Amino acid sequence: MNNWKRTALMACSCSVLLASAACTLDHPTYYKKGQIEVREQRFAQEYVARTLDDSAIASMAQEYYKAGSGDLNVTVSYDPQSKTHTARNAAQLAADIASAFGRNGVSYVKTDILPVVNSGESKAYISFNYLEAHAPENCGRLDAVDDSGVENYREYELGCTTDTFLAKQVANPADLLGRAVSQDSIGRRDTNVVDAHKAGVPRAALEGESTTGD
Repeated sequence: MNNWKRTALMACSCSVLLASAACTLDHPTYYKKGQIEVREQRFAQEYVARTLDDSAIASMAQEYYKAGSGDLNVTVSYDPQSKTHTARNAAQLAADIASAFGRNGVSYVKTDILPVVNSGESKAYISFNYLEAHAPENCGRLDAVDDSGVENYREYELGCTTDTFLAKQVANPADLLGRAVSQDSIGRRDTNVVDAHKAGVPRAALEGESTTGD
């Protein structure tokens, strides 16, 4: 073999070895590390109690129905020094507001009255917690993609934009939390399956489904 061919072959071999040495399996991932998160937020609004009409209550009830968590709280203030805006009247207003929420499908309503000196007309304070779905913390959206190459987006974690838009489409964020299953319920389910098998209960054949009506 000619010397120049031998030299070229050695140089090529060295290049391959150096490239292999530079490749490692512990390179940090560019993919996002978290899942869509469910965060609890707080809704709180103040109204003049006598002006809180059915349309406002229906609107709040709809928001609570979509993502509400826990009780809906109705607190009505009263003036201890007033002969008109009394504790009794505040309690009645709170009960009336709670009933209106009940007619709009809200079952878990807690009422309370609050003494406020020199407050004048009674105020109604409506509050409840609600759930929101969000992309993982510190997982931003890729606002624009151009032809400049991926080196301009090294801080971006792949999948964050997808999670951001997906989270906005979740109708009921509570669904992402799943449902807790106790060991007792798992045991009962297993027992039902095993007992039926031991008793020799015949299993009905599963029939196929049809979309033609035949």
